[in-house]
Amino acid sequence: MTDRPNVSPEVTAYLAAVSEALSDLPQEERNDLLAEVETSLVEAGGPVAARLGPPDEFAAELRAAAGLHREPEASRSESRLLAWLRKAGADRRIVAARPVLARLAPIWWAVRGYVVVAALAMLVGATWSSSHPQVPRLGTGATGLLAIVVAVALSALLGLRGFRGPVWTLANVALAVAALPVAQHLAERAPQQLIVAYVQSSVAEPQVLTYDTAPVQNIYPFTRSGRLLHDVLLYDGRGYPLEIGRNYPDAARRYVLNRLGNRLYNTFPIRYYEPGTTVVAHPDAIPPVRFPRILTPPLRPKP
Repeated sequence: MTDRPNVSPEVTAYLAAVSEALSDLPQEERNDLLAEVETSLVEAGGPVAARLGPPDEFAAELRAAAGLHREPEASRSESRLLAWLRKAGADRRIVAARPVLARLAPIWWAVRGYVVVAALAMLVGATWSSSHPQVPRLGTGATGLLAIVVAVALSALLGLRGFRGPVWTLANVALAVAALPVAQHLAERAPQQLIVAYVQSSVAEPQVLTYDTAPVQNIYPFTRSGRLLHDVLLYDGRGYPLEIGRNYPDAARRYVLNRLGNRLYNTFPIRYYEPGTTVVAHPDAIPPVRFPRILTPPLRPKP
């Protein structure tokens, strides 16, 4: 193109702009479309844009006249991705590993089912069971457990049916990536039902807990990841319990009892039953809290 002598700079620039607008076409098709246009432009002379319009519009007219349509950008990206997945699947190392991967497939089916539920729970900010820290509370812990069972069963069913193809491969890759934050979240959760915490205080004996001379009504202990803990026992540096409410028993309060049936007044957060019942309607209710971003690595218990 533009190999002719005495081609004006205007024609050269116009043809270059038209060619750029047709850049998604193969080079051979683009040259064919521009060949006759170049000839007519050179022979006609005069202002090019005034006669043919802007290069983008003229390129669209050429494309339409030839029965060609621009492929959407998203579709082209998807095509390149699918082509890459097909190429990766045909790699001899992947082919050689397929027998091993087939034996491990049931494990992955279970994992991806769990990842679907856990990732969605993290996405919507759901709380997690205190007694079973791997189970999200989707309304209740039982509902979360049921969701996991159903998701794992559906995942296994899809695996047994042997779905194949680049799109299915892409979905598995996405779930494998989602498994990373899920694993990190689980690693930060300590499976514990009753936690003993020691804090420094000047309290010499069990008494009403105060802060800045004001009585403390409740305490809400959280993990570094923002998970609310339940039934945490608080003691000062000398082993004295930090208590609230010993001198003011409350019939609606949910008391934690020891083996002798005695009430423990240093368990937090304090929860209350619904009137006339022994049901705590909102066990995870908390005051407005803005959690800091913690950079210090977590402490790891010694084995």
